[in-house]
This record gives sequence, structure tokens and C-alpha cells, in this order.
Amino acid sequence: MSDFPGPAAPWRLRVRRSADGAVLGTGFLILPDTALTCAHVIAEEDSPAEVLIDLAAGGPHGTRGARAAAVPVAGWSGDMSRDIAVLSLPHRLPDAVPAVLATGPPPSTATPLLAFGFPRGFGAPAGGGRADEATGPGVWTRVVAEGAGFDGGLLQYTSAEPHSTPVQQGFSGGPVVDDRTGLVVAMTTHAKPGQAISYGIPAQALRDRLPPDVAERVRGGTRPPPALARVAAALNRRGPGGGRAPDFATARASLAALLSLGPEHSDIAYYAALTAFGGRRPRETAVVDVLPRLDRRFRESYEAGAATPHLRALWAVFKEDGFIGRGLGDRPPRAGELSPSADHTAPRHADEICDLVPTPESPTWQRLDRRRRP
Repeated sequence: MSDFPGPAAPWRLRVRRSADGAVLGTGFLILPDTALTCAHVIAEEDSPAEVLIDLAAGGPHGTRGARAAAVPVAGWSGDMSRDIAVLSLPHRLPDAVPAVLATGPPPSTATPLLAFGFPRGFGAPAGGGRADEATGPGVWTRVVAEGAGFDGGLLQYTSAEPHSTPVQQGFSGGPVVDDRTGLVVAMTTHAKPGQAISYGIPAQALRDRLPPDVAERVRGGTRPPPALARVAAALNRRGPGGGRAPDFATARASLAALLSLGPEHSDIAYYAALTAFGGRRPRETAVVDVLPRLDRRFRESYEAGAATPHLRALWAVFKEDGFIGRGLGDRPPRAGELSPSADHTAPRHADEICDLVPTPESPTWQRLDRRRRP
């Protein structure tokens, strides 16, 4: 098993029957008051069904027995690619941290993934299970993507380790996660009995089939991929004396799987630039070759309407030092238009930029320096 995303996945859910508490299957939060599972998991319940859900992470997220209304998406019967039910809670779960659904194409063949569920012995499913087993922790198991397009667009994956727990009854409705990014890339629907083959609905298909009001809230609440926290931690590492001692090698390795994600994740562009500069100023010979590529990534986030104040401020700094400072001019949006964003940049990001991009002559750098934490 991997230690990621286990401790960092507080959005995993156990779905239980409200009448007797027996486990029906698995689910995961996509909003603080909304979760997903498979429609067939709740199919035998009354419609609309009321189920109990438990957050499986423990600690401050260890909510147990919250009641939720479960409604299948339209047209799911007989169509495994629409085997989706939305679980709606009457209020937000305390301290809830939703999963982040991937966008775009499903994982390519041979991508290593992690699937989560509650098979018998880890929180038994209702069929033959016991209600007193409904406190099991659940289990992660390693699988490998085998491609998409099965049964109307399902993702196929196989167990990666012959002696690990296979995907089986109890995994239905559970998340499938890309271990490198922390993104949910699919939801398990079923497995072939006695075989190491299982299937899930890709994350983009989940997004496309959500009720419009839920889909809009999910789009508006998109958070950075969880793996980006590892990049930030590497760049903000402190040495024995308390000063910043960035680990650029770890940051580069953690970024590798994130660079293919879309411009809506603007912090990827931000941390990619800080990592690429490697503690040097943009005008230095070792860095100038990457400036056009970084400028393009920043522009994509800007044009997508996703540019944060700290991304705009960092863009202004490297325009001022790497382009204008070398006599190469500027183009819209110009550094002067971006620079006021420094006044709205969070102190922790001002710290990152000033420490990792040492350009004290830059007017934007000077504005950021005044924003730093005391």
C-alpha cells in the first residue's frame, strides 16, 4: 500500500443502509455537502433513498452516521457509464475537504492508480455482511489502467499486486486516484468475479453527468491538485537555522505528473516557475531559455480567467527582470498592468517569490517585499 493518498484523502466515505447500518458500498465527497456513489449501490433502497455516510479518514474528519438523500442520475438503469448517484446532505460536514475530480482524457494505459473500497473484512458490504463490521477502515489497493472505451466509455484497470486485496464487492462507488497527483480519475462501478479486472466511470464523464446545479458548484470550487502541496513543501523547506532551504529536486519530481493538467490550475504554473528559476533571477543565462515556456503557461492561465494575484505578481517580476531588463520589451498584459496584484498577494506567497526569485531592482519585487510576513 502507498502512504499517499491514504492520510491525505479525508473525503472517502462508507455508505450504509439507514435501517440497520449495514454497509452498502463506498463513496466520496465532491463538495462539502455533496458526494457520489454508484446508483446500483442504493438501487434497492426506497426512492429517493436515505442512507448513512461515514467519513473514513478519522481524526477531525471522522463524521459518522450523517444522513444523506441519494438520487440516481437520469437514465442509469442498464447503462454502466451512467451508474451514478448523488448523495446530498442537509448541511456541510464539519471541516470537510472534498476530492478533486480530474478533467480531460482518462489515464493512459499502464498508469499506476489506487482504488479504495470497503470489501468484506474492511467494513463488509451488506450482502452477507454484518452491521458490526461497519466500522472497518476500508482499504487502498494498487491497480493499473488498461485503457478506456469499455461498455460505453468505462475505464478498465487490473490489480497490480497478485497478493493484495483485489477490487471486488464493496468497492462500488469508490474513488480511483492517480497516486502522482492525488486527483480522482474514476469511480469504480464493478469488477469481473474471480478476475483481477475492474471498471470505473472516468472523472470527466462524472463531471459531464452531474446535475447542472451540482456541476456548476464543482466547477466553481475546483481546488489545486493535492500533489501540489508536496511541491510547495519542498520549496518552503527550512534548514537547521530556520532559513529557507528549498529542495528543488523533489519539487521537480513532484511537478512532473502535474504539468499536463489544464490552465485552470494556475498554481501549477506558479510553482513550475519558482522551481525552474531554482533560486536564480530570470535574467541569468541558466534560466532565460525557459522564460518563453513559462510566459506561455502564465498567459494560458490568465486567458482562462484563472490567474491568481500571486501568479500575476510573479509574472510581472519575471517580465521586469527577464524581458524588460534584458531590453526585450514587453507585450500585453504588460508588467505595469500586472504589478498591482502584488498588493493583493498573500504574505506567504510574497515570501516565496522574494526568497526564490531574488530581483530587488524589480518594482514588483519591492512591492512584494513590503507584503512579506514580519
